[in-house]
This record gives sequence, C-alpha cells and structure tokens, in this order.
Amino acid sequence: MAGHRSVKAAQPAQYEVRQQRRRARMAVRLAEATTPSARIGAVADHLRAALADLPGPAAEQIAALAIETLNAAVEQAYREEARVAAARTRPR
Repeated sequence: MAGHRSVKAAQPAQYEVRQQRRRARMAVRLAEATTPSARIGAVADHLRAALADLPGPAAEQIAALAIETLNAAVEQAYREEARVAAARTRPR
C-alpha cells in the first residue's frame, strides 16, 4: 500500500528508553554514593535531566515542588544541628 508505514508497537518509545537509561544511571550513582551529599547530588542531577525534557510550565511546577521539599529538608537539618549543638553545651 503506497504511503503506508508500519508501526513498531513492540518497541518502547524513545522517551521510555531515555527514562530507563537515566533511571539505571541514577541507581548506579546512588549505589556508589558514600555520603548523604553525594546521594542528594545524584538525585538532583536525575531531576535536572528529567526537567530538561518537559515544557516550561510543567518543569516550573515540578521544580517548585522540589525546591519547597528541599527547603523543608534544609530547615529540618538546621533544627537538628541546633539540637545537637545544644546537647553538647549542656552542663552535665
């Protein structure tokens, strides 16, 4: 049939292959990470790569969620740091 193209439905779409490859790379980086900072860096790089493929408004929405979550984690870390410092300075 002229002009008819067959569809390779059995093969995953290009974006699915890219996502699988990125997930595998992140899993390796997480396994190799020896510090909390390195693990956060691996996930941040993974998120950055995922956001690069999204349209602006969707990327902005997800980035805002990530920023809010990370800022909450930072505040929790600061509270923990203050608690540990206070415990060290308490007279025994």
